[in-house]
Amino acid sequence: TIRLHRFEGTEDQVCFRATRTGGSRLILAADARLLGAIHVYRAASEDVLDLWIAEQSEPNEWRRVVTRHPLPFAPILKLGRIFALVYENAPNGKLVELDLNGIEIRTIIPEQNGMIFQAVIAGDTVVINSLDRMSSVLRKWNLSGECLDTISIPEDRTIRLLPNSSDSPDTIFYTCESFTEPLAIFEHAIATGVTRLWHRRTIPSALKCSIHKTRYRSTDGIEIPITLLRSESCTATQPSATLMTGYGGFGVPVTPQFSVDR
Repeated sequence: TIRLHRFEGTEDQVCFRATRTGGSRLILAADARLLGAIHVYRAASEDVLDLWIAEQSEPNEWRRVVTRHPLPFAPILKLGRIFALVYENAPNGKLVELDLNGIEIRTIIPEQNGMIFQAVIAGDTVVINSLDRMSSVLRKWNLSGECLDTISIPEDRTIRLLPNSSDSPDTIFYTCESFTEPLAIFEHAIATGVTRLWHRRTIPSALKCSIHKTRYRSTDGIEIPITLLRSESCTATQPSATLMTGYGGFGVPVTPQFSVDR
């Protein structure tokens, strides 16, 4: 359920319900004008999504605008409009705008060379997070579909855009981490292009490590990228205990992340 809480002290009111099934989930989205209920569930052996919207002034009057759309599909409510990251007929993803009846009306950001897996809208600016050759790339576009510039970020990092709830923010926030650096939050000013450290997680002591990249050719001829991380006290010529992880499903790579276990 989605409940409405008023600060006057009245009892919370249930304004939306969705049927609960195994693995289903209900996500609330909103901007200054619209409420959105994103219902994800299993239907006919695939994961699908329904999107319902309501005016904030009429929180009990919901209507379904997207029905049983296969995942991945990521709707975004902003400026009283509906945007979505879609992957149908665009394996790397594209950002489109829907009308308030859920009909696709235009493409804002076309499919890129690397997969787009996040988008944040700040005023008239869209920041997308995509992967290009195993590295995160942050690019700024406007809502007219023009690419503006690229936000400078270090290589070999995992970047995650943080959501914003304001319709006209001056900044966006993102997290950044690597194999050897713990999670940090950065603030980027849209107008000036200036990025500053907002917060960094600290650890008692840092282990000095070296990072080496190589590739291994599999039996089917595909070259598999490998990253080797080792303490500087270990040498490449001596046998050492190794913790190995691997993943290669659904076109989604594992990017560098910090872990005290490693």
